[in-house]
Amino acid sequence: MNIVLKNIGKKYKSDWIFREINYEIKSGECHAILGNNGSGKSTLLKVISGALMPTTGRADYQYSQTALSRDRVFEHLSIAAPYMGLINEFTVKEMVLFHNKAKGLINGMNTGELMEITGLYTKRDTLIGNLSSGMLQRLKLGMALLAKSTIVLLDEPAVNLDEKGVNWYGEMIENYSRDRTIIVCSNHKEEEHSFCSMELIMENYK
Repeated sequence: MNIVLKNIGKKYKSDWIFREINYEIKSGECHAILGNNGSGKSTLLKVISGALMPTTGRADYQYSQTALSRDRVFEHLSIAAPYMGLINEFTVKEMVLFHNKAKGLINGMNTGELMEITGLYTKRDTLIGNLSSGMLQRLKLGMALLAKSTIVLLDEPAVNLDEKGVNWYGEMIENYSRDRTIIVCSNHKEEEHSFCSMELIMENYK
């Protein structure tokens, strides 16, 4: 999917979060959106996903050389973000099954394989609400990266991961990012975005 941001700006009340962003993301590329806390990274990611309308400008989408409307973008993307809630009353297995029905998994993968890859197979009957923060983040990342989606949005992907988890995340990117558009929001943490060849610095759009 190609995404073109044209004069994108967003403000809350009278305060501009960012403005005049003109930027292009081509299919198969990896981009890092970098900035300090409060710089508007997550807000921009929500605009890119189609979940939030910009105050000014617009985002244009093209899939297989065909223009795609904003309200259909969600069909082609997956996301892992700190503010993305999962269903606490579901077990891990139920959550993965629900996700699979909504998105499907790449390479003919099944739900058991996803749980194995995330290291959560032994926790398959554990309620989501009882998972540790690290396990929860592994599950979010696993569902995003293993979903049958052409674009993957990752907001602060290393949050709540220990050293072993960060290494696992790096392996996931290496194994499952090929031929997909990846957009990573990061608070300048190198381990989160070192594989991205292009960067958008939020402080440049104030």
